[in-house]
Amino acid sequence: MIQLILYSLIMTTTIIFLNMI
Repeated sequence: MIQLILYSLIMTTTIIFLNMI
């Protein structure tokens, strides 16, 4: 369950980071 939250957080951060480039 915690792994799913961590995975979602990482994916969201990655998408935001890619959008800023």
